[in-house]
Amino acid sequence: KLGMTCAHNYEVVTKKAALESSLQKILVADSSKFGGGYLSVICPIDRVDTIITDRQVSKENVAIAREMKVHLVIA
Repeated sequence: KLGMTCAHNYEVVTKKAALESSLQKILVADSSKFGGGYLSVICPIDRVDTIITDRQVSKENVAIAREMKVHLVIA
């Protein structure tokens, strides 16, 4: 629910700039990345256009994506 986060503070500015300049925001993350989070938030999840993840994603996280109207691709 935090959104896209980062473990390294020194990467946050660069990642935020890349996202702000993009036409589409696509997050590719395996299901183990859901529910965790680091202190440095890069982008709230409701600003992401599409999330691509694996089939191990929980039903709870699928419901959260739907609730936030984020397109979720399970591959």
